[in-house]
Amino acid sequence: SLKHLEALYLVKTSVTDAGLHQLEAIPQLKELHVVAERPSDASQPPLLTNRCVEYIGNIKGLQSLELDVPNIDSVGLG
Repeated sequence: SLKHLEALYLVKTSVTDAGLHQLEAIPQLKELHVVAERPSDASQPPLLTNRCVEYIGNIKGLQSLELDVPNIDSVGLG
């Protein structure tokens, strides 16, 4: 069970906005590191968008965040 997970490192994975949205269900999550995979083909849509910032913001117990997602801009950071 992931209910007791406190730290998660997602480095160059194919995690999507929807995948990060699921992290809201992990109440003990305190530390999150996300380093996005950059698409090899520029015509491919990004897996993570500004929307993932909203989802991450909904993780209630989060105390530490590293976010390396190249296509998040000032709109996403609000």
